[in-house]
Amino acid sequence: MKSLLICLSIFFCFSGTSFASTGMCVKGDCANGNGDYIWEDGSTYSGSWKNKKRDGTGTMIFTDQDETYSGQWKDGKRHGTGTMTYFDGEKYSGQWKKDQKNGIGKVTFPNGEYYTGEMVNDNWHGKGTYTYTDNSVFKGTWNNNRMHGPGLYTYPDGTTQKVEYQYGVQVEKDK
Repeated sequence: MKSLLICLSIFFCFSGTSFASTGMCVKGDCANGNGDYIWEDGSTYSGSWKNKKRDGTGTMIFTDQDETYSGQWKDGKRHGTGTMTYFDGEKYSGQWKKDQKNGIGKVTFPNGEYYTGEMVNDNWHGKGTYTYTDNSVFKGTWNNNRMHGPGLYTYPDGTTQKVEYQYGVQVEKDK
């Protein structure tokens, strides 16, 4: 009896975990072809499949997060070029690698400001440009989403200012 209870407990623990990831193919070929799939939480994917994984081009709507990704997939992960639109209106368009933003991309914010440049593991990292709502622009280097190293501000009137940042803190500027 005791071993039966242990087995049932293990079954319910694991079945609860896998149950959340279950769903069904509602149209086409969701193994090796093009098809539409819906998960139990209401999330949907419409696009290419290979070996029962998202692979090729397709669109995923994440219902629980109210987010949408449209673009390339490889082995079930966002990989290649694509666009992710987030619930708050933020949007990323650019390169992906193994489900993370990696390569060149553009992040656009609801207020109109945007970053264009290098991304590494979901972070602004490397050379990039940030454009503010007043059309002033910072062009420089970034380290994990923070300005880092030399940069140049260009103001709406065309004047420029050289600056230096260390992990988001301005340390030196022209006088």
